[in-house]
Amino acid sequence: MYDLMGYYNICYLEEEVKRPEYVFPRAIIFSVIGVTLIYAVMNISILGTMPWQEIARSTHVASDMFEQILGRHAAVILTILVIITAYGSTYSLMMSYSRLPFAAARDGFFFKWLGEVHPKKHFPHFSLLLVGAITCVASLFNLDFIIAASLSSRILIQFIGQIVGLTLLRRDRPDMKRPFRMWLYPIPSVIAFFGFSFIFLSSGLEAIGVGIVWMAIGVVLYFRWSSNGRAEAHPA
Repeated sequence: MYDLMGYYNICYLEEEVKRPEYVFPRAIIFSVIGVTLIYAVMNISILGTMPWQEIARSTHVASDMFEQILGRHAAVILTILVIITAYGSTYSLMMSYSRLPFAAARDGFFFKWLGEVHPKKHFPHFSLLLVGAITCVASLFNLDFIIAASLSSRILIQFIGQIVGLTLLRRDRPDMKRPFRMWLYPIPSVIAFFGFSFIFLSSGLEAIGVGIVWMAIGVVLYFRWSSNGRAEAHPA
């Protein structure tokens, strides 16, 4: 599940993309298909090279596979490439997630200074620095826990929340313009709801607790800013 995360990051850049109603669905579909194919080919290659017992014990299975096929030097080179790729992936993540505090601050639901844009480069620099700082702190914790906790938080706050929000929006605002359409509604929503709920409930008590705590913090902060009259609608 974690390997497919990121397919939706382009959605955070809606105001910076031309024709998002055309670009977003294609970007998401092609990303999911592409990553699935790459992941399937990689796993088939590993299973065809190493016994499954050895795969289960390995903590760096791709490097072990290359070492068996091409030798230790190839394994070292692959490990370096994996590190560079992982480091490079933070570019898209930080670029997209920095738009969340920025949008919340701009609409009056977060600290005002996070809604500022760099005067010359025209990007949310303070929000980007905040996301970078959070990433640095998260890197100090156990990776498996960070993955499980971040996944459970996103499932509860983002994915399940979006499904519920979409259903309520279609019910309460049937006249609202919808540039993005869902085929066979509500079947995809129902399937996604139960699928994400299963993943959330099977992610472990600690990860579930983190997801609930983050959601509770978000709810408290939202109502705090709303009750203070600081929220202002931003024109689309």
